[in-house]
Amino acid sequence: MTRQRIYLPEALRTETSENKILIFMKKYCRPQRHTINAELIQKITKSLAALHTDAPPSFMCKEQQKAEPLSDQKITERLRGWKIVLAEHSGSFHENQLEEIKLLRQAMEDYEEKKFVAKADNITLGQLA
Repeated sequence: MTRQRIYLPEALRTETSENKILIFMKKYCRPQRHTINAELIQKITKSLAALHTDAPPSFMCKEQQKAEPLSDQKITERLRGWKIVLAEHSGSFHENQLEEIKLLRQAMEDYEEKKFVAKADNITLGQLA
């Protein structure tokens, strides 16, 4: 049996449907200075100690996949998706900024992959000085 996690807010009620989960929790407020006493400090200390000594939940301990760069196809798909969002919310973000982000990302990948900024035949010694 799992030990109760005393540091979590009390859940009063839950509602689930096909596409959402609602959790109604007890509302807590910061204690007023005049209400702080030895008993409250002991409860706070016990909660903090439990929080820092409990093992993380099992879903957080799963082996995580290593992050890998997106393919050009995935980037194009994501960019198309963002353009649709931007069309629905016009004026909140400029499309040219997405293109700049895409170009910067591609330039960074090129640099990381090839470790050069320009080809030697495209630059002269005078330009390096």
